[in-house]
Amino acid sequence: MNVINSQSALLCNFEVFQLMKDIQNGKNGFQKPGGEAKNLSIIAKETVSYLENTACKDQTAESIAELKKNLNQFKLTNAEKLQIVNLLPQSAVEVQLIVEECEERMSIEDIENLITVVNRFVAPNS
Repeated sequence: MNVINSQSALLCNFEVFQLMKDIQNGKNGFQKPGGEAKNLSIIAKETVSYLENTACKDQTAESIAELKKNLNQFKLTNAEKLQIVNLLPQSAVEVQLIVEECEERMSIEDIENLITVVNRFVAPNS
């Protein structure tokens, strides 16, 4: 396996979860790993096992697209948006850990609004 372009895109946890499940199950053009690809099989299995215990298991491509669209009202970098999609912060402290120089860039009201937006995309049982 060769890495063609290591920086072509940033993937959210949901996308990695779906990709690893496809690899694990031999779907979407992926051959089911085995033989020489034993390490890939182990990596896919462990990654899926970990991500099944995170919020991404309840996300959909549509909900992520909608969340990203809603995050555009805040002046966030792409990396910050990605972290918010992955971590779904529920408190001001979590937002401050994600957003660089948060105190200078966002008011308390902005942070509360951001949490409200995120809460609309959190599964009730998460």
